[in-house]
Amino acid sequence: MARPGRPTQDPKDERVTVRLAPRDRQALEAIAERDGVTLAEAARRVLRGALGIPPLPVPPASKKPRRKS
Repeated sequence: MARPGRPTQDPKDERVTVRLAPRDRQALEAIAERDGVTLAEAARRVLRGALGIPPLPVPPASKKPRRKS
């Protein structure tokens, strides 16, 4: 059975649980808010940066016209 959701070139099937000190959680939240991403995406970006892995390419924005309400 196919899984619902949008297709992706970068599936995220692995789950990792990490315990953080309050100051570390606040720092991660600040990064997420600054970049306008989720905590999970902020953690992935920090991890990639620490490992020297380049960020994943961002797909171009859709050029569909917006519907007027």
